Amino acid sequence: MQDRERIGKRTAAVLLAAIVIGSSALAVRWAFLVPIYQSPDEQTHLDYALALRDGGRFFRAAPFGSTPAGVPAHPWTGYLLDSTQPDTYQFNSSAKMPVGYGTRAYFRRLDRDAPPLASIKIVDPPMLAVVYPYGYYLALAGWLKVVTLFSAKLSVTFFAARLFSVFLLACSLVFGYLAARELRIGRLAALVATGIVGFFPMTSFIASYTQPDNLSFTLLSLGFYLGLRTARRGGRVLDLATLGLCWGYLLVTKPHYCACLVAASLPMLATRIRWRRWPMAVVLLALPAVPLWGLFLWILHDTPSYYSEPAAFPDVLACIVIRLGNAFRDFFQTTTHVTFWGVFGCVDAPFEMTMPLKLSVTMRFLAMGGTFVVLALTLVRLERITSRLTRVVAAGHWRRAIRIAASDPVMNTYFLFFVLMLYAYVRMDNRFAAQGRNWIPLMLPVMLTAIHFAPRALTLRRTRTAVSVVVGAALVAYVSVGSVYGLRTIKKRYYLPIDHYAVRPIHLPQTPSALNQMTWSDGKGDATGADSYVAYVLPKAQYVQGVEIRLLVNNPQHDRAMLKVSWANRQDPSRSPASHVETFYLPSGTFERTLTVPINEAVELIRIHPDIKPCHIEVKSVLFHQPVRRLAMK
Repeated sequence: MQDRERIGKRTAAVLLAAIVIGSSALAVRWAFLVPIYQSPDEQTHLDYALALRDGGRFFRAAPFGSTPAGVPAHPWTGYLLDSTQPDTYQFNSSAKMPVGYGTRAYFRRLDRDAPPLASIKIVDPPMLAVVYPYGYYLALAGWLKVVTLFSAKLSVTFFAARLFSVFLLACSLVFGYLAARELRIGRLAALVATGIVGFFPMTSFIASYTQPDNLSFTLLSLGFYLGLRTARRGGRVLDLATLGLCWGYLLVTKPHYCACLVAASLPMLATRIRWRRWPMAVVLLALPAVPLWGLFLWILHDTPSYYSEPAAFPDVLACIVIRLGNAFRDFFQTTTHVTFWGVFGCVDAPFEMTMPLKLSVTMRFLAMGGTFVVLALTLVRLERITSRLTRVVAAGHWRRAIRIAASDPVMNTYFLFFVLMLYAYVRMDNRFAAQGRNWIPLMLPVMLTAIHFAPRALTLRRTRTAVSVVVGAALVAYVSVGSVYGLRTIKKRYYLPIDHYAVRPIHLPQTPSALNQMTWSDGKGDATGADSYVAYVLPKAQYVQGVEIRLLVNNPQHDRAMLKVSWANRQDPSRSPASHVETFYLPSGTFERTLTVPINEAVELIRIHPDIKPCHIEVKSVLFHQPVRRLAMK
C-alpha cells in the first residue's frame, strides 16, 4: 500500500467509526450466540472478577493445586457450571444446546434459582490469583460493580462481563489506528489494517467472552500510540505520566506483553528525549509500576507463580532443538496456526464454509502458504535492514543507527514477542498451551507486517505495491467471508438447524419403571440408601436431544443437596449408566425446579438419584426432547 494520502480526514474518521461500530456489533452478536462457558477458561476468569467484586478485597494466592480442582471461589460460578453443564458439549460435536436455551424463560429460570447475591460470602482465593496478575480482573470487577447498580441478576452480570470485552475491542481499534498514523502510514492502509483486525474471526470470538487478553490488546495499542506521540512531542510531562500509567497497568495485566512493549519503546524514547529530561522521564514512567507490582507481590506472598518453574531438561541440547522444532510447527502449522485462522469454542469448533471439501482444504493450504510467503518476505526485509544498519555503524554513525532501529516500536514489540514466545515454549515445554489468541494483543503489527512491512522486501516499487494490494485484498476477502461463516460455524456447532428440525416431546408416565432404596407414593419419594434411584424406561432405544425433569424439592438442610441424573442404552451393555451422569446441586428450602439434561444420543433408560440427606422430591413430569425432520412430522 502506498503511503500517499488517498482519502481526507473526514472520510477517514467516518470510515473508522463505521469499522469500530461494525466490528463491535459483530462481537456483540458473538457474545450472545456463543453458549455460556463454551469459551476457553471463561469460568475461571469470571470467577476471579466476581470474587473481587463481591469479596470487596484482594485475596492472598494459594499455591496452584492446593485447592480441589474445579472448585470456584464464587457461588455463582459453581451454580452456572451445575446449571449449564459445559463439559457435556466440549469436544462433543453431536451435543447441541437444550430446548429453550437462550429464551427469556431460560434466563428467568437461571436467575430465579441462582444463590441470592446478598447471601454470598467469598472465603477462598480464586484459583487464578496465583496464575495471572490482577489488572484485568480488577477492571472487570469495577465494571460489574457499576452494572449491579442497575441489575443484580446473574444473566445480566454474565453478559455484561462479555460486553466489557466488546467495549475494549472498540478502544483497541481506535488506539491501533492512531498508532498506525503516528508511524506515518497512510490513512487508507491504516484503515485497511484496522478493518482486518476488527472483523477478523478470531478477534470477534475473543472479544465476545471474558478474557484478559482483551485488556492486554487495549493497553498494548494504547501504549503504541502514547509511546509514539510522547517521542514525537519530545517527552512532555503529561505524555510521560500517561504512558507510565499505561505501562504500569499492562504490567499487572499481562507482564510479558509489557516487557516487550517497554523494551521496544525505551530506545525510541531515549533517542527522542533530551538527556536533561531523562531523570524526570524515568520517574514518571516507572513510578506507577511500583505500587501496582508491589500489590501483586503481596498477593503472591512468596507463593511461586504457575509459570515460574521451568520444565525439566534431561538433555539440554536435545530438549532445546526438539522444543524449538515443536514451537515452529505449532506456530506455523498446527495448534497456534489453526486457532489463529479460525477454531472457536473451547478449541473444538473449526471454522467451516459451505463449499466442497477439496476447495475448503485448498483454502487452508493457501492460508498456510500465504503465511510462509509473508514470513519469508519478513526475514528478507529484516536481513536488509540489519545490513544497512551495520553499514551505518561501520561508517561511524552509531547514534543514527540506533535512532533508525528504534523508530518503530510497534514492529519491534512484535518481533520481541515472537522471540519471547519461542523462549517460553522451550523453557516451559508449552505448559501455557500456545494458541492463536496469544497474538490477539499484537493483531495490529501482525496485519501491518502482511500488508506494509513484508512487501517492502521487494526491490521494484510496482511489485511492492502489487503484493501489498493482493495480500490486503486476500485478507479483506477472508474477514468478509469469516464474518458470515464464523457465526454459521457457531450455530452449526451448538444448535440444531431450525429450518430442518423440530423437537418432538416424548412424555413418560408418572409411575416409574423401577425403584431402588426409595420410598415412593403418588410421584413423591425420599432416598433411604446410598444407591437410591427412580428409573424410567422408554419402549425402545431412541435418539433424544435431552430430558426435561420438573421437580418439587424440599431440602431442610442448611447446605446444598445433590441430585444426579444418569442414562443408558440398554441395547449397548458397554454404555453403563455410571458413564453418563449429570450432577446438580440444589439449594436449601422448598422450591420447584426444572432440570434440563443434554443427552444427544440413543437412550432407553434414565435414572434420577436423589441425595441420601433428608431431601424430599416430587416428580411433576419427565419429558424427552427428540429432534425430528419437519418433513417427517407432516
